[in-house]
Amino acid sequence: MELNEVLLKLQQTEKGNLIYGQDKLSQTELCKFRERPFVVQRPVFDVSSLKAALESCEESAFTEEAFVKENDSPVKNEFPDKDKNKIHNYNGICEISSFVVGKNPAEVISHLEVEAQRDKEKTMKEKTRAYEISVLAAQKTAAIRCQEAQKKLHERYIKGQEKIRKFIHKSEEDANRIKQQNAELHKSRDRILKTRLQEAENRRLLKLEQGKKRLETAEPIVIKCSEIHKRLMLQFENESYKKYESNPAVVLLLKNICNTHLSLLATIETCRDRGIMDQVQLDEISQGYDEILTHSKQLITVIEKVKLEEQRLEVEKQRKKKLQEEKEEVEKRRLKEEQEKRLSKQNPELSAPPVPKELMFSVSRAAYHNHQQYKTLFDEFEKTSKEFTSNKANMKLIMGINKAISVPISSITNRSGSDIKNKLADLNGVLQGQSIKVVNQHVRISDDKLAISYANLFMAKKLVKQAEGQVSSNHSTAFSLALTVLGVWAKNKTFGQLFLVQMQIKCPFLIPWYVPKLENQSENEYNRLRGYQCSDDGTVEVQDKYLSRMSGLVRSYAAIIQSPLPPGVQSHPHGIAEGWKWLSRMLDLDPWPEVTATVLYDFLDVAGYALMKAYGRQFEKLLYALCHDYFPKIEEISGSGGGPLQRLQMFLKDCVKKKRVPKPDGYLGEDFWNTHHHSGVVGS
Repeated sequence: MELNEVLLKLQQTEKGNLIYGQDKLSQTELCKFRERPFVVQRPVFDVSSLKAALESCEESAFTEEAFVKENDSPVKNEFPDKDKNKIHNYNGICEISSFVVGKNPAEVISHLEVEAQRDKEKTMKEKTRAYEISVLAAQKTAAIRCQEAQKKLHERYIKGQEKIRKFIHKSEEDANRIKQQNAELHKSRDRILKTRLQEAENRRLLKLEQGKKRLETAEPIVIKCSEIHKRLMLQFENESYKKYESNPAVVLLLKNICNTHLSLLATIETCRDRGIMDQVQLDEISQGYDEILTHSKQLITVIEKVKLEEQRLEVEKQRKKKLQEEKEEVEKRRLKEEQEKRLSKQNPELSAPPVPKELMFSVSRAAYHNHQQYKTLFDEFEKTSKEFTSNKANMKLIMGINKAISVPISSITNRSGSDIKNKLADLNGVLQGQSIKVVNQHVRISDDKLAISYANLFMAKKLVKQAEGQVSSNHSTAFSLALTVLGVWAKNKTFGQLFLVQMQIKCPFLIPWYVPKLENQSENEYNRLRGYQCSDDGTVEVQDKYLSRMSGLVRSYAAIIQSPLPPGVQSHPHGIAEGWKWLSRMLDLDPWPEVTATVLYDFLDVAGYALMKAYGRQFEKLLYALCHDYFPKIEEISGSGGGPLQRLQMFLKDCVKKKRVPKPDGYLGEDFWNTHHHSGVVGS
């Protein structure tokens, strides 16, 4: 029976399993084993291999199940001969012999069952003892088989050791034989190598001798090549040949000659270091020498052709050049005339007549020319006004004109646009010849030109005086004054010119013009030209008062160029572009101490907001140039500084940092013209 079949049979058996020492037994079975002194408390199969144990027990071992199957027949109890009463059949019906006639059947059956149980236990004990004996026999058989297996293994080990000893002995013999063969082979190779080395040395000496002869042959050839190359280079250093270096054919030939010469030199230097030269190198040197000779002849031929071509081209070039110069001269004159015309239209500075030599660095040409034109107009009105006032018959009209103009101007406020409109109606009415009621007098300028000239000049002077006095003390009033000036200027261009030139006379920095001191000029006259108020005895206005008046005039001018026009007026008579022009001209002049800082601060404080709004990025660049280029000049001439310089510096820093200019104090926009003021309403 196979081992797997035995294991499977043992797993399927429940009643007749073999008993091992490690199996868990029930309490009843433990009691039975304790009653049996022949039962050994250890594994039944005390062998190292279950397989060997099963093989030994394969034929002799039997189980309790087999034993039970053999005795599965009905119980047959034979009573002794002395007992005459026998039980003949037990199939649920008790038949009792004659010797128990009259006995109780239940007692008889109980007695019989006890006897049967005893016989069964006795039989089981005998079977168990027989099973134990068979187990001991199987153990002995297994032990014998294990000893036989160990003996076979020992025999195999001895045979293996013998084979190993034979293999080692054979290997040692083979190694000694191979070693001897290698030694003989090395000796043979050494003899062959020595022979070959000797032959190679002989060949090397022969080759060395031949290489030296080739080197001696090549030396004169390389020297000739060097001489040819040197003569060519010397010729091209001469002016007559140097101009041909740019010719493509000459450049190519020279390049080939130089490259060939350098290659020959490199080859001969290499051979000199080695002390020998092979046949290939000698052939290269000979071929290089032939190439240099050929290229030299070709170079001379090319140069001759180039000379002839250059002579022809030079004649043609001179002819074309002459014609071209004549055309360019004509075109240049035409372009210059067109450019002068165009620039004179675009830039008034170029079209304006030149200024006197002593004023070249103190005022721009266009600004000085315009000022002189306005000054001529102002002088004419001064002359006609003197003629008008010199006539005593005009005194009453003069007083009426003065009152009709002075009363509205002195009462200008920023209360409302309607208030400014009322003032403009009176002022424009005077200049237009309308009848104006002043106190108890009606004033009307007739068609008399003298009266009209006087009224225009007086109104211009009165408004300028208002800017000197009121605006210098209260900066916010500059905008209401500017609206009034614009309202009159928009209807009367002559008034605007007189007002502007009067402002420039009072403040020459509005031109802008830094008045220089001329030779043979008195100090009093020089101060008047600069705008100082001087008395006849030579007393000059103090600096603080002078700067305050200049500030009022500059702020009024800055307010005029940006203020909104009255309703119905389309074109600004003196707009924001004039402010940009004035600021650009100002930065082109060298600054003055105190005055420049004051004028720039007052102008930018009032007009900077409008300039930034109108020009944006361009005005930012102008502020940057003012901060980084022009302001250091002001600091340099101002010395320790002062109030004007510090105010300008703080203002510029704030504008550059925030990239915006704040809206000025008292600013009046377009909506102001639509505001109204009722004189009957008092309070809020």
